[in-house]
Amino acid sequence: MDLQGARAIVTGGASGIGAACVAQLREAGARVVSLDLADAPHADWSVRADVGDEDAVIAAVGEAVARLDGLDVAVLSAGVGGSAALLDLTTFARFVSDRGRSDHQSPGSSISPNSRSNSGT
Repeated sequence: MDLQGARAIVTGGASGIGAACVAQLREAGARVVSLDLADAPHADWSVRADVGDEDAVIAAVGEAVARLDGLDVAVLSAGVGGSAALLDLTTFARFVSDRGRSDHQSPGSSISPNSRSNSGT
């Protein structure tokens, strides 16, 4: 898969699996925004957001999509310790869809959760 110039969001991009995803995407030529409680040193931009707060995630995704001028890849790698409600993927998909695929995604791109960590990173 050619990721040169792809626009990506990585939740949990400041540490652990998320940070590794950020590094790999950047190495492959993607522009990356990390959504996390801390800044991600290898991302193009970091947007601070708590994935346990749906409204915060929706706002952060909106900011990330605006900075990237669209979205091609989403890696959902943020985790929480123990049980907690996370952003409903239906809400995430609707958020992106409501803004029009042609405005925010390249043809043939998709949004899919690639990984999930419950390690607290």
